[in-house]
This record gives sequence, C-alpha cells and structure tokens, in this order.
Amino acid sequence: MCLFILGPYLNEGDSEVLLAFTKVFQIAYCDIFKASSADSCRNVCQAFVDSAKRHMPTLLDKQKTHLLLHLVDCMVQFGPSSAFSAERFESFNANVRT
Repeated sequence: MCLFILGPYLNEGDSEVLLAFTKVFQIAYCDIFKASSADSCRNVCQAFVDSAKRHMPTLLDKQKTHLLLHLVDCMVQFGPSSAFSAERFESFNANVRT
C-alpha cells in the first residue's frame, strides 16, 4: 500500500529498494517459518542489499542492513524472529531512562 501512496513521489530506484524491503519485512515478521524456504528467503534478503547498493548506498553503512544477510540463518536455527527477538523488551528501556 505504501508504494501506491508514495509511488508518484519516488524515483524508480527508491521504489525498487522499498519494494525489496517490504519483502524482507514479510520474512522478518512472519509467524511461521519453514526451513525449506530458507534459500528463497536468503535470495530476497540479498536482493534487498543489492538494490540498496545500487540506489541507496548509504543504507550499507548501517549494521542492521548487513545483519539482514544473517537473518535467515538465525530463523533456520531458532524459528521465526519473534522467538528470539529482543525488540519488544528493548522498548522498555525508554521507561528505565526517564
């Protein structure tokens, strides 16, 4: 849906990166992960990094962009990212800091 709203304002490269990212997002936040789909998921993550390299090279400066290349290996080992992600718990750090 984001592409439909932002599409007229994005150039072709930006659209390509955003579309690739939405595919990675679907993998990262899936509820069920099948190890049999690991290779295709790796290809999706690699396609995002390749697209970013071509159109938004500053994204490659971020460590999390590189970590996406290892996401599928972690999902094969531990299951969906919700099984091992600390993201939810880290959000409570804001309460501790205040």
